[in-house]
Amino acid sequence: MNKPKTYRTATRAVHAGRPISRPDFVPTVTPIHHSVTYQYEQVQDLDAVFEGTRQGYVYSRHGNPTVTALEEAVAALEEGERALAFASGMAAIHAALLAVGARAGSTVVAAQDIYGATYAL
Repeated sequence: MNKPKTYRTATRAVHAGRPISRPDFVPTVTPIHHSVTYQYEQVQDLDAVFEGTRQGYVYSRHGNPTVTALEEAVAALEEGERALAFASGMAAIHAALLAVGARAGSTVVAAQDIYGATYAL
């Protein structure tokens, strides 16, 4: 089995998150996708994306190619398996608390200078 090639940090920073498929033309930098919603030829294709049986995008708040490129770039730079990007810091804090099993009534030990709205969680 071949060992995957390793690249220096600068190379990963420039190329991570780039699409693998090669159309007739390739942008020199990862494009920023401004679309909020995505169109499919068949409603079954859209259903498959919602169900997770097909890759794709439905609504930008749930993900889009730009966010995917960012997540892949961060994962490559951090030499991690995956990375997740969130729309806000509160969303990231909430997801982190849920990931460690915090529920209503749980005790969380945190620094006194934590972001104020975090106390409401």
